[in-house]
Amino acid sequence: MKTTSKKFSTLAIAAALIAATMITGTTSANAVVAKANAACAKAGIKTTISKVVYTCAVSPIATNKKLTWVSATCLSANTAYGKAVQQQKTLVDAEAYAETKLQKVIDSFTQTRDLWLKAQAEYQKRIDSAIAANPKANTTTDTTGMTNAKTRAASADKKVISWQGILADTKKTQSTLLAQGADNLLQAKKDMGTICKSGY
Repeated sequence: MKTTSKKFSTLAIAAALIAATMITGTTSANAVVAKANAACAKAGIKTTISKVVYTCAVSPIATNKKLTWVSATCLSANTAYGKAVQQQKTLVDAEAYAETKLQKVIDSFTQTRDLWLKAQAEYQKRIDSAIAANPKANTTTDTTGMTNAKTRAASADKKVISWQGILADTKKTQSTLLAQGADNLLQAKKDMGTICKSGY
């Protein structure tokens, strides 16, 4: 009975030692892994290193899909960069939309002006033809029509010039906004790179 008890005791001690070794090994492994920008195993898990919260994820500045401990500050910087990218896209889209709409207005007035210029030319032809056939021909109606066409053409032309000025100003303003947006985007990207590389 004593021999059996000693065997059980020996086995229990051995098992305890193995378990302790496994726990120590696991703890040591975690300690090694839990470093800023070091590799981690499971996406989404969090840990705190030097009072900074880290998430196991793919770093925004990584060139591969390797999971590493990414700081909350790095993730926030990446979010800010994403917003800067979206803002710049919005500015580009807005510029294209505004310029397209303004150009359509200009095209419309240009078409109207050209139609009145054509009408003016037609009235002139009718007047010339009538006088050629009869120097004393009554051309009052055509003369009135031509005068009206000339007035309408001039009015449309003024609007074309006015809207072209608005388009030019819009392009200038949009150009300034796009340049500012590009600078913000570049700065946000630099900030993200600096923060994420530092690990804090």
